[in-house]
Amino acid sequence: VTRDGRGEVVTGVVMMLMGENPRVVANRVHEALEDIRTSLPPGVEIETYYDRTDLVRRTIATVEKNLIEGGLLVIAVLLLLLGNLRGGLIVASAIPLSMLFAFTGMVQAGISGNLMSLGAIDFGLIVDGSVVMIENIVRRLSERRPPGVSRDEVVRDAGREVARPVFYAVLIIIIVYLPILTLQGVEGKMFRPMALTVVFALVGSLILALTLMPVLASLLFRREAREHEPRLVVWLKARYRPMLRWSVERPGRTGVTAGLIFAASLLLVPFMGAEFIPKLDEGAIALQAWRLPSVSLTESIKSATLIEQVLKEFPEVETVVSRIGQAEIPTDPMGIETSDVYVILKEPSEWTTADTKEELVAAFNAALEENVPGNVFSYSQPIE
Repeated sequence: VTRDGRGEVVTGVVMMLMGENPRVVANRVHEALEDIRTSLPPGVEIETYYDRTDLVRRTIATVEKNLIEGGLLVIAVLLLLLGNLRGGLIVASAIPLSMLFAFTGMVQAGISGNLMSLGAIDFGLIVDGSVVMIENIVRRLSERRPPGVSRDEVVRDAGREVARPVFYAVLIIIIVYLPILTLQGVEGKMFRPMALTVVFALVGSLILALTLMPVLASLLFRREAREHEPRLVVWLKARYRPMLRWSVERPGRTGVTAGLIFAASLLLVPFMGAEFIPKLDEGAIALQAWRLPSVSLTESIKSATLIEQVLKEFPEVETVVSRIGQAEIPTDPMGIETSDVYVILKEPSEWTTADTKEELVAAFNAALEENVPGNVFSYSQPIE
């Protein structure tokens, strides 16, 4: 093993037991390393060059960013389209409470928070039932009440009117995810957490829509509630109604036009591309170098050292570690003519050579082919 073109080093690998949390295990390893450093002889250092928890942290940050942005966007749309500030805030409260319900279910089911389990949550689905409930309550409160009928009774009757439609509407969405729970093997391990998390969130949103929303409405709508359409809705209706009238009066043309648009969309299918799972950018590069099988260990070390020196000239590279003749998997035959090179990169905001990872790999390959002859290179990621 060599590093940064400075010569040989000694490496160790921490193997995590099945079912453990990688972030927790890595934190324990770092704590143990701090204890070991105090007993090391002079000139000996322990440094972590590849830590998979960096990927875990970036993934969690991506999930948090998407959830926060999605929640804020849904809240903004609710306030814009409902035309009632208090009603919009009441509906928006269903989002964090439904997520709390989902997180509780995830803990009880032993599901960890990750891109697969949380990535499919749709806040629009979560607030559907609450929107219907609050809109109907606002409509009923804006009408003239019969003598002797209290505000709480109006809220209760309005909730009862839409309780059954809300229940069955959310139930239908939940049923859509139930077949995913029957998946087995790799597919089940990947997609069942996603389905369970969505079901937990939808069940929580349904409970909130039928119980909490009427209560909050009765508490916050103490004054007369006025039902009015926002200016945006009025503007959209003014342009939608002529189009609707034209379409209804010409059903044949409307049907033919819709059919042609659908047929045209099918022509785009071959150009869309497909993949099982989107590729996850780990933030590091795994480079493999092949030399002639007859090469000696000394020459392999020289070649690996030269590769590291060339790559370290790039300002985007933080450190480079090469392993010679040591496969990641015991069943993978790997002689001294092959090197696994870990290229740990800095944050993309510090890159100057290229803007994308693909462009950076192309620059690496051009420099290596020019300065390190007798090698064939391939590129992937350490996690792959």
